[in-house]
Amino acid sequence: MRSAGGGLWLDGIGRQELYDGTLGRLVREHGVRGVCCVPAAGGSAGRSAYTPHLAVLAWRDLSPGAALGELLAYDARWAADLLRPLHETSAGADGQVSVALDPRLAHAADASVAAARRLVRAVGRSNVLVAIPATLRGLGAVEECLAAGIGVHATNVYSVERYVRVVDSCFAGLERAARAGRDLALAAPVLSFALDGLDAAVERRLGEADGGAADAVRGRVAPASARIVCALHAQLLGSARWADLARRGARAPRLLWGTPSASPDDNGTAHRAGYGARPPGGGLDLVAWDVLRAVPAPGGARAAVGAEEGPRDEGEAWEVLAALPGLGICYRELATGLERGALARSGRRRHEARAAVAAALRERRAYQSVA
Repeated sequence: MRSAGGGLWLDGIGRQELYDGTLGRLVREHGVRGVCCVPAAGGSAGRSAYTPHLAVLAWRDLSPGAALGELLAYDARWAADLLRPLHETSAGADGQVSVALDPRLAHAADASVAAARRLVRAVGRSNVLVAIPATLRGLGAVEECLAAGIGVHATNVYSVERYVRVVDSCFAGLERAARAGRDLALAAPVLSFALDGLDAAVERRLGEADGGAADAVRGRVAPASARIVCALHAQLLGSARWADLARRGARAPRLLWGTPSASPDDNGTAHRAGYGARPPGGGLDLVAWDVLRAVPAPGGARAAVGAEEGPRDEGEAWEVLAALPGLGICYRELATGLERGALARSGRRRHEARAAVAAALRERRAYQSVA
C-alpha cells in the first residue's frame, strides 16, 4: 500500500530475493520504494543462490570478512540496478538501496567514514545509501559522509531528541557539501525512526501497574513519538535553514518508520509492542505524505499498512511522554537501551554471517582441492 509521496521499504533483502525475482515483483506489484540489503546470515550463505559466487571467492582465497563484503556489495549492485528505473523516474527521491556498515564501527566516526568511502567505491551505484547508526559519535559520521557527497541512511534513532540531532547533522553535512561545490541532489538522506521496541520497553517497566497513569502511556509511546517527530520534521523543513539548502538543490531528508513488531530484549525474549491494548486515541496515519515505512522482507510488503491508534495531536503526544517520569520511566534511558540492544543484535547477525561465509569457503576450498 502506498500513500501519496510515501511508500514501503523492505528490510532484509539478500541474494535469494534477488535471484528468484522476489524483489522485482514486490517493486512492480506492491509499491516498494527502497530496500535494506543485509549480509548473508546463518544458513542462507550456503543457499544455491550464493554457491557460484562463493566458489569464485574461495578460489581467490579471500578472507571471510573480505568475502562477506564482496557478497554484500554484489547484492547491493544488483538491487540498485533493479531499482534504478524508479530512482530515475522519481528524480532520485525513491529507488534507493541501503547498505549497513559493520556495527562494530558504530561509535567510531572516522572509521565509519573510511568504511563508507570503501563501500561506495565497491558498489559504484548512485542510488546506494550507507546505513550509519545514529549514535552520538555516529552523528559525526553522518555529517562527514554527506559533506563528502555520500548518501546516508541514518538508523537506530529511538528518541525525539536524537531525531532532531540527526537532522541537524544532515543539514550541517549538506551545508558543507554546498560550500565545496558538490551537487546536493546526489546525497539524499533517509532517517529511520525506530518505532519498534519503544512500547515493549515501556511495558516491561510498567510490569503489573494499572490505573489511569499507566493506562495513559501503555502502548502509546511509539505513536506519540511518531506524531511529534512528524510535526518536527515539517517544522524543520519549513525553516529558513532548509529553504537555503533547497535553493541549492538539496533533496529533503525522508522519514522512514520502523515497523512495530515483536522486539527481543537483551535476554532474547520476544515482547509484543502491545498496539491492540492501547486506549482509544484517534487515528495516527504512520504512512503520511512523503513518509516511508520499513517492513520485513520479503512477505512484509503484502501486509496491511494502515493507521495506528495514538494521540490525536502533537500536544496530546507530548503529554504521553511527559507522563513517563511520574511512572519512574526515563525516555532517554529507554532510547539508549534500545539503541544498545539493536547494535548488539546487528553485531551478532554480522558475526553469524561472517561465520557462515567462513564455513562455506572452507567447504568450497576442500572440494576444489580434491576436484
